[in-house]
Amino acid sequence: MLRFLVNPLEDMKDSHMKNHRARFACRNEVAIDVGTAFIRLATTKFGVVVIPTMLMSEPPLQHGVVANPQKLTEIVRPYLNRVRKLGLLRPRVIVGSPTDAAEEERETLMAALFAADAASVEIVSEPFAAAIGIGMDFSSPYTQLIVDVGDA
Repeated sequence: MLRFLVNPLEDMKDSHMKNHRARFACRNEVAIDVGTAFIRLATTKFGVVVIPTMLMSEPPLQHGVVANPQKLTEIVRPYLNRVRKLGLLRPRVIVGSPTDAAEEERETLMAALFAADAASVEIVSEPFAAAIGIGMDFSSPYTQLIVDVGDA
């Protein structure tokens, strides 16, 4: 069950949940879109931060996969440190990965984010992350289409 950037008090709207306490997350959560041209970080605390990477001498990604994990770690670490809860608890991270990425490419991405002080890393496919981001109704019986135009 994916519960990311959701208000825990929403569960209390149901009448059978009014007598139960809301479950509050112990750690802050960060959504990351690591693209060839931009890195986007989204948090409830700071909103969305966009970092252009296309003009860097050593871009962290090339052709949609991590080419320089140390550079990715250097870019993301300051933002993850700002999101720490009470200055101590490292944030949980959810990151999108291309659907055709190899297992070793996903492991490299995960290792770079752990090196950037993420408490946990959850990798989801980019189309699924995009569907969550636009609030797509997964229970709808109608066909829905998402188009990714890349770094246009």
